[in-house]
Amino acid sequence: MLERIVENWLTNASERSFQLPFCYTLQNKNHRILHLTRHRPIEFGKDVITIDENDEYHAFQLKQGNITQRVFTELLPQLNQLCYLNLAHPHIHKDAIYTPYLVTNGKIDEEVYRQLEDLNSGLDKAKRPKLVLLQYDDLYTDFLELGANLWPSELSDYKKLIEFSILDGKENFSTNKFIDLLEHQLEINTDEVGEIKNKPSTKRNITSAALLTAFAVSNYIEEENHVAIIECWTIYIAQIVSIVNKLELNIDHFKEAIEIAKTIIHQSLSNLLEELEEREDLFEGNIIFDKPFYNYRATKVVGLVSLLHLWIIKTDNDDELLDRTSAIIENHQMVCRLNTEAHLPYFLAIYWALRKIDSTQKPVGFLKMMIETIINSSKNGEGLPNPYYREQELMSLEVQHILQTQVHPNMSLDINPLDDDFKYSSYYLLGLVHIFVRLNYKQLLKFLWPQITRFNFKHFEVSKSWHFFRWRNPGQGNEKSFLAKHTKSWKELRTESEDFEESFLPNFILSDPIFGILFLLFFPHRVSADYIKFLDTELRKKL
Repeated sequence: MLERIVENWLTNASERSFQLPFCYTLQNKNHRILHLTRHRPIEFGKDVITIDENDEYHAFQLKQGNITQRVFTELLPQLNQLCYLNLAHPHIHKDAIYTPYLVTNGKIDEEVYRQLEDLNSGLDKAKRPKLVLLQYDDLYTDFLELGANLWPSELSDYKKLIEFSILDGKENFSTNKFIDLLEHQLEINTDEVGEIKNKPSTKRNITSAALLTAFAVSNYIEEENHVAIIECWTIYIAQIVSIVNKLELNIDHFKEAIEIAKTIIHQSLSNLLEELEEREDLFEGNIIFDKPFYNYRATKVVGLVSLLHLWIIKTDNDDELLDRTSAIIENHQMVCRLNTEAHLPYFLAIYWALRKIDSTQKPVGFLKMMIETIINSSKNGEGLPNPYYREQELMSLEVQHILQTQVHPNMSLDINPLDDDFKYSSYYLLGLVHIFVRLNYKQLLKFLWPQITRFNFKHFEVSKSWHFFRWRNPGQGNEKSFLAKHTKSWKELRTESEDFEESFLPNFILSDPIFGILFLLFFPHRVSADYIKFLDTELRKKL
């Protein structure tokens, strides 16, 4: 069955779909990835550039489908660029020798081989390395070899895997299904140490898990569902860190696998930015039917663009890109909607980006709005749902409410109200209050304090450090909660707001605050006041 799954996926995969799995097969052969293309109109014939363990360079051009004589003729200008143009990379000498490759998930027609011989003859005369062909059989062998060690060994897991091949890539990512599959295959769903016991087996299984991830996200890639792609690869990185910490291995030994995933996340964020720039609004399809979902979508995409803004500041500080992300954030922030505490990481990302963009009081007002929304949702209603509740659960209730209030009171989707009591309970409020205190707005906080002290502040404390990156820890760990004092001196509040306990946070988060935000976007229930204060401390600095 595994062979059929790999065969069906590889046969139908586009260049974008099999690019990342191909990179992981290269990494498994001790190549280090130096460049991944974004598959945009302006390219220079080199989709992937690597350096191997012998310090030799390789450049790959990926193409979908069979290479017929007609296709080859159309490809020839790109192949000439691939073979003759020097590697344009900041860390590679302009005259560096490299081996060029044409990679396809199809076959090479016999008529094409003569033309390839002519191309290689010209390269030989020019004293340049010949073009190497990698086609369907080569890719199939590599993917199957890596996948066989990890891909589902139980029928129920095969069914989960097959489900991903028929999912609509336009919809929200099937988070729970994917995490169940990945945690089981990487042996993260148990405290026992299974077959993955050491560095070599872990590295191989991590590479295999990347192929599994690429398969799961392939339909979303074809539909250019950037949010789903980002979520999927963020979960993958979290699972890598979890298994490495579980086995007490050195995370640096798996840096390459993590960096490839981060690259695709960054590219997807950039693609999202380009898509938003081409649109007048964020509606999908019919505006009337899309209205219940509009604000949820805006919250996610503006939060992700805000993350990209902070990421750009950290890496290359590109002024042109920063201007573009700033425009999206400023144009769409007002349509974001806070319906659940699971949305608060997106709002925090927007706030931190606004602090870099806007020197007025608007960022402070945005932060104050978050605090007041949490307070008023309890003061005037049932409270804000905790971060364990995602928009999928809430949107169905909202659609039902719209039908009953605007169509007919007896109309129902048979969706029951949420069981939990959220009133005067929050996982995020304490961290937000500490940020507000850091800004030294004493009088404003004094007005809000009586309501704040009514709240039960919560966070979940994992029992083992590697549990932090797991999706759920049933029966393990403890939910901590406490109430604030009714009276507290400003000096005491100031001290509390500046101090945070790093020991409660994983080293992987402490070493990379940008990933710390990214992780919190998709794992919002891992929040704590210390987590928020750490991120705020790092983001107050010049990244």
